[in-house]
Amino acid sequence: MKDFVIDDESADRFIQLALTTGDIQKYEDIIINSGNPKYMYEFACKVILDEKLENAIIAAGDVFYIYHLCNDVQGVNIQKMEQAIIDSGNACYIYLFARNIDGANIQKLQDAVIKSEAIEYMYYFLKHVDGVDDLLLKYAIINLIKHERSTRAAYLPIETIMVPEYFSKSCELAIEYKRGKTNVKRKKRHYHI
Repeated sequence: MKDFVIDDESADRFIQLALTTGDIQKYEDIIINSGNPKYMYEFACKVILDEKLENAIIAAGDVFYIYHLCNDVQGVNIQKMEQAIIDSGNACYIYLFARNIDGANIQKLQDAVIKSEAIEYMYYFLKHVDGVDDLLLKYAIINLIKHERSTRAAYLPIETIMVPEYFSKSCELAIEYKRGKTNVKRKKRHYHI
């Protein structure tokens, strides 16, 4: 139960007290009970990170601090944090996690970014993350364009995605249609591959 409200100044004071007095558990409990992921993250960076603090940061549900905890603090349980990021469904942080965190499961994160249907982060994933299944990502991007489930697809440099020849006709048609270069509705034009 919260007996008082913690602000930035008092959180810094509790962190300093934990460092000087050595009573880390007492001040960790105060910081966790505040429910503020920013203070929990600062405590983990400056004092100590344990499983209780990791669980509290995950429970707070702020993917910004989950990602930065993995990026900035040694000894974090990467698999647990990775699952929290995937469960959030935030395509931006899924992409950043795959790109910047050592030990991340690229295939699992790739599946999550495809499931999110965030075409721009699928594109960034394809271009900037090593170890991805190129063909699967390209197919997912083209599929979203063809079925018009992405409003941002027309603004991405999709032409730069090298696709297998059997996708080329449908991809060209989808790009033309999205960018308004053709007046013909797609239903009237059929390409058999």
